Amino acid sequence: MAILLVGIVTASALFRVYWEKAVAPAGTRQTPAAIRTFWSPFLRESEDPFVIFSNAKFVGTAETGMRYYEPSRDSLNSATQHYTGVGEVMGVRALDQLFLQQLGRNFHLKRAGLFTLDDAQNRNLIFVGSTQEDTPLEKISSTHEFTFTRLTSGPNQGKQAIINLHPRPSEPNLFLPTQQARPLEVDYAVISLVHGLDGRHWTLVLAGTSTIGTEAAVKFVCDENSLQELLGQLNIRNGTSTLTS
Repeated sequence: MAILLVGIVTASALFRVYWEKAVAPAGTRQTPAAIRTFWSPFLRESEDPFVIFSNAKFVGTAETGMRYYEPSRDSLNSATQHYTGVGEVMGVRALDQLFLQQLGRNFHLKRAGLFTLDDAQNRNLIFVGSTQEDTPLEKISSTHEFTFTRLTSGPNQGKQAIINLHPRPSEPNLFLPTQQARPLEVDYAVISLVHGLDGRHWTLVLAGTSTIGTEAAVKFVCDENSLQELLGQLNIRNGTSTLTS
């Protein structure tokens, strides 16, 4: 089941959530019910999940100017992965606080450039950042309803956008942040929860069209009030032991 909702965290953001069945563990600490219910797929396993943050390849330096690495025109030796977005950094920080203070758990942190498919075999995964920021997300799972693209022409050339693969009658098929000529006012992000490679574990995607959208998505799923609203729209009762599709 997919649900469309709008939230404001650091920018106006669009979230689509794809839920399947997951069972909450027994004996989890007394966290707020909405947080415990949403995060139940990541609490029932004894192994700590991986959090993978996007780590795009760039060409150039901060002193001379930087742009995204383009395989068709750049040598791989000229690329660097020394930078990540502010939103990804703040998102990882928010997850760290959530896991330690609310969930009583830890996670393993990896940048996307060091993450391998072997890491994904027997763990729950949380991706912070979109496929356009050089994550192995497309090899792990699909968001089913949305995909990311970088526009190659028009007034928004070079910008990331979200393609709505199955738009409803009232929905657009493309979501774009504010235009290049204006300050960022509106951004869009996808929240998606799907089964992992083995069908037993889970993959949570928190990805925006910009680093700010990614931060907004993470903060949304760390906030009790936001999750309370989300669960209500999904018709899921707080504290339920089973999330149904």
